[in-house]
This record gives sequence, C-alpha cells and structure tokens, in this order.
Amino acid sequence: MPPLSLIESSYTSAMSMVGYNSKQNAEKHEVDPTDALYDLLESGFARECMAEEHIRPSETTGWSRSYVKKVEKGSYEMRVDGKDKFLLSATLKDGKFYISQYDATAKENSACGHCAILTPSGPKEFKLLSTTCEHCDNNLSKFNCALDHPDSLDPNADPTFKKLDGFEEGRQILAQIKQSCLFEPETGTEMRCMDIDVPPIMEEEKNGIKQRQCWCRRTPRENNSAIKLRTKLPEWSNELGCLVQRFNNDRVKKASSKNFMCTTAAIDGMKKNGEQHNVLQFGKKSKSKYILDHRFPLAPIQAFAVCLSQWAWKGDNKE
Repeated sequence: MPPLSLIESSYTSAMSMVGYNSKQNAEKHEVDPTDALYDLLESGFARECMAEEHIRPSETTGWSRSYVKKVEKGSYEMRVDGKDKFLLSATLKDGKFYISQYDATAKENSACGHCAILTPSGPKEFKLLSTTCEHCDNNLSKFNCALDHPDSLDPNADPTFKKLDGFEEGRQILAQIKQSCLFEPETGTEMRCMDIDVPPIMEEEKNGIKQRQCWCRRTPRENNSAIKLRTKLPEWSNELGCLVQRFNNDRVKKASSKNFMCTTAAIDGMKKNGEQHNVLQFGKKSKSKYILDHRFPLAPIQAFAVCLSQWAWKGDNKE
C-alpha cells in the first residue's frame, strides 16, 4: 500500500487536474467531480504524484546515505543504504529518464506512468521536471500550470505555447544540469564537470517544513534565482603523483569516470565566511552499484536525477 502522503498528494493533484475548487464549487452549487477523480486515480494517476519524502529538501545538515544500482540495461533504482529501503526507480527510453516511485522493471515502469522525467534540453544539458506541481496543486487553484494557464485562455495567444515553453515534458522544474569537460594539464586528461541549478529554498515554512520556490508555467523562474551547485574537481597530489578526490567517510571504493562530488556556496546555519561545502557525492562501490549521498538543500529526486545524468554523458565509454 502506498504511503499516506502519496495518497494525499494524489488526491490534491487530481482535484486540481479536473479544475475543482471546493469554495467556488460550493458557491455555484456544483457537484463534487468525484467520478472524474476516481477515473484519474484508477487510471494510474496516483503513480504520477510524488510523495513528500522524495521531493522534500533534506531537513538536517547531516548526510542522507543511499545507493543506486543498475538493475538491467536502461533500468536503475535508488535505495536507502543500510536499510535497503526502496526510494525511486528510473527507466531510460529514447534518451530520457522516466522516474517512478514504484519498484518495477523497465517494462512495467513504461506502462504504469512516472512522477518525473529527466530530459535533454540542449547539447549536454538536462532538465528535471515533475508531472505535478507543488504550488498549483497544493493551492487547488482553478488556474494551474496543467489545466488553465492564463496565456492559454487568450484567443490571440500562440496555440503552440504549451509545446514550446520548455514544460512540454512536465509541469515543475526541479533541476537544470549542464555538462562540460575541463582539461587538466598535469595529467593531460579531461575531467567531467557539471553546473546544476535547483530552485531556492524560501524563508517561509509550512507545518515546520522549509518550502521550495516553484518554477512552473504559472510561476516561472526569476533571473539568477537558483541555488548553484558545481562539481568539485579532484586535485593533483605530488605525493601520489596523480589526481585525488577525498570522499566523505571513504564511501567510494572503486575508480570510475562517473565518480564526483558537488559543492555549493555557504548556506545559513552550515558554514560561514562564504566557504563551500559538499552537498552531494556519487561514486562506484562495486560492480553496477554506486553510493549516492546528499544533504540540504537537495531532495532525493534531485540527487537521483543528477547521478542519472552520468549515464547519459556524451562520448562516455562503457565500464
């Protein structure tokens, strides 16, 4: 049985999808669209609504430890390390990763729906989009980014608006990832580098939980409004005569081109004087198994998407 938070999210999102507003419908004496709601849920819509534990930013400054396993070709899953609790799965199809919060094979996932998608948005660029919207769905607004965007009501508006505004694969942007390579002169090799933008965390709290700024059609991203993460590149060691990367708690056991750490500028309550600190680490532990550790301000699905982008690195050699 799915967690209660997932059922609640499904209900809220489904009601929003059918354009239901309890107050407005009560004033107009309209019938609660229960039939439409049940149709959505029975057709698998619940699978598209993300549980809080997957989309909520980590609440503590400590590490959330998990691992990612390649189950089969084009199929991956994320689990809590130590407890082996399932978190998320992903299926690669036509260059896009379809992310699900249900433990299923690639074939089953393609048939049962997904809650987010990691899709190419340009050369060596990816965008993580959820199929629901934290802001629009939770407010049960009549006009939301899925149903009745104000621009879509304008008779003079471009009819292709929704297909060309960057949200054609989903509703809410949770991360934007850009890949690049930097030349390292000491070894004459190229090193993988990523620049990642995630929505900032707002000062306001809801039920004691920090909320994320929403990037969707209705509330688009403002200029420079992002928490910026960047790959922490390995450093040259004169003692060892090679590049080295020090991972937290020695969690990474094997060398791999996919191994990386990400840092961000200081966040209130964690570091001072503008220092950087690590918020994400990913690395090979054994064959087909990689550790994935993250902490505030990242949510599990954001961390999972960043690591999935490593399997879509252009020109990558198989391991």
